[in-house]
Amino acid sequence: MRIIRKAKVLFFVDSWLFISALIVVISGFIIWFVPGGKLRRLFGLPRGRWNEIHEWAGAVLTVFVIIHFILHWDWITSMVKVFLRRRKEKRLGVG
Repeated sequence: MRIIRKAKVLFFVDSWLFISALIVVISGFIIWFVPGGKLRRLFGLPRGRWNEIHEWAGAVLTVFVIIHFILHWDWITSMVKVFLRRRKEKRLGVG
């Protein structure tokens, strides 16, 4: 994948990661802190709708986390190899 094209794809994925994570956090706080009694609506939405928003944003977040891992898989595997190599060298007293 060309560097510029990959940068655009990563920007798109990371932007959606941020947006969906933000929605999950905000809707989670609303669900957690808004009582179910007298205050049943917040910003014109009933509590049940906030649950739906929270669940859908969580699903979108999960999908983009998986895509993010796939796009960064080469980096992840190389860092694990470096970590394991350094750990082995420390154990053997090399370096």
